[in-house]
Amino acid sequence: MKKIFLFLVLLFIPQVCFATMSSSIIFEFRSTATANMVNGGGFKTGASGTDYSTQNAAQWTATDLACTTPSTTVTSATGGFTSAAVGNVIHITAGTNLTIGWYEITAFTDANTLVLDRTPAPSLSGSAGTFYIGGALNVGGSLEDDFFEEISGANTTDGVTVYFYNNNTTSTVTFTPSEIINIAGTGGTTAPIRIYGYKTTRGDNPAGNSRPTIACGANSFTSSTNFDFYNLQLTGTASYLFSAGTNSKTVNCKFTNSSTTAGRAGLSQATFTNLLLLDCELISYRGRGLDITGSLNIHLIGSYLHDSDIGFRWTGTGAGTPAIINCIFDSHVTAAIQMTAASTSNLIVEGCTLYGSENTTGTGISLAAGQSNARFVNNIIYGFATGASHGTAGQTVTYDDYNDYFNNDTDVSNVTKGDNDLALNPTFTSVAQVTGTTATYAGSTLTDAGANFNNVVNSQDFIYIVSGTGVTAGQYLITSHTQTTVTTDLDAGENTAANIVYQVTTGRNFAIGTNLKAEGFPGAFQAALSTGYKDIGAVQRQEPAGANDIFGIIQ
Repeated sequence: MKKIFLFLVLLFIPQVCFATMSSSIIFEFRSTATANMVNGGGFKTGASGTDYSTQNAAQWTATDLACTTPSTTVTSATGGFTSAAVGNVIHITAGTNLTIGWYEITAFTDANTLVLDRTPAPSLSGSAGTFYIGGALNVGGSLEDDFFEEISGANTTDGVTVYFYNNNTTSTVTFTPSEIINIAGTGGTTAPIRIYGYKTTRGDNPAGNSRPTIACGANSFTSSTNFDFYNLQLTGTASYLFSAGTNSKTVNCKFTNSSTTAGRAGLSQATFTNLLLLDCELISYRGRGLDITGSLNIHLIGSYLHDSDIGFRWTGTGAGTPAIINCIFDSHVTAAIQMTAASTSNLIVEGCTLYGSENTTGTGISLAAGQSNARFVNNIIYGFATGASHGTAGQTVTYDDYNDYFNNDTDVSNVTKGDNDLALNPTFTSVAQVTGTTATYAGSTLTDAGANFNNVVNSQDFIYIVSGTGVTAGQYLITSHTQTTVTTDLDAGENTAANIVYQVTTGRNFAIGTNLKAEGFPGAFQAALSTGYKDIGAVQRQEPAGANDIFGIIQ
């Protein structure tokens, strides 16, 4: 009889629900939405309610939310809820005995009552809760990191999606977080958390300034395992701007670290590994575009690294596997690619274009003494003081072949050229430089009466100030120009001595002419009736329409 009584008691005791927000929820950020991350911001795809996550303001908000422990049912005397609330996210921002955070609305009971995915009052009954249902998210208020922890922690199923909207404009829309973002939570191995930028409609994969910008300022953004980023621009001045997580994919993103402090990075990796960077752009005015400080596996493919001190730097000593494929390196001061330690990493540089300057600058590929297993194939290495160097004399472990070395003071140092290396002018479609040695500088404007800056493109081209009395050497973005002046985004100092040495790379179209057409590896495949005709460098030559076209056959 006692056992039956105990069973009946347990049957009617309310049980705590350990559900989580659905992986089908999509969150939205909009620069026009209510500031400080207060809105709900999300909606579950396929839910029976109405998606209110893309409007600027919350659909419902009040300060009287209540919950009886440990129920998942919440009430609001002012309420006014409808069944359209189902599937939206409610954000509880304050309250007595209520756990602050984002919750999925799973059911509608009546105009004053809703059911959530989990209880917001796990310990004591809650009251006087401030809440927002619907409305897109907007940064500010020191809740950005809290949000990313929420969607990657125990309260949310792996695989949610986050969108940043660029307000359907080709002028980038800026989001300015109020704090360092350092995500501890993780996505799932087969269900990563995906962060997208979009211009007009979700999934439209915008380019250039049609991508929204996350302006980090002096803060950094550190992602975590199984987070993917697409179609975003990040700017800032921190020691490193961004760090991707293990197993991450970063696609069509631009990173610009505009700090004038030496050694800073656009993207820096220390412990996370198995990284893909595809179709990305990396810039660091005084430091490294991509800085690897561990022994990691990373694939850098189809990306553009430019106007930094060093494009890609690796300081690890272990056996990581960095692969740099079909990338362009342009206008770096010290080196395009630099390995600073005696590493056993299997560095592969394949199908890249490495450009120093017309008057030769820095080193194309710089390997420290003891570096092993480096492989260079099918690259253009142009315009460097030294094209490729190794710190150990007489070593033969480095493999170099099917590369084109041109316009270098020294092509190789302690690197043995292969039998198929070339020394032909790639005749880039449109790459030139404006240089000078007698410029002055005042009020963020460099003046050279003998220069012609007419081909400069504002907010795209950089000026490299090499030296000069009273000015700070380094890269500066050109924001406006006349024929004889360029104005820069940062103030380089003051100079009336007319002794500034500078250079500006213009054009930046690295498509090759016919000299390197079909000169690259692979050629004839062993024991196969197939022959490859690959151009050397990152940019393959496109045949002019109709050229040598006889009966539809390209000759």
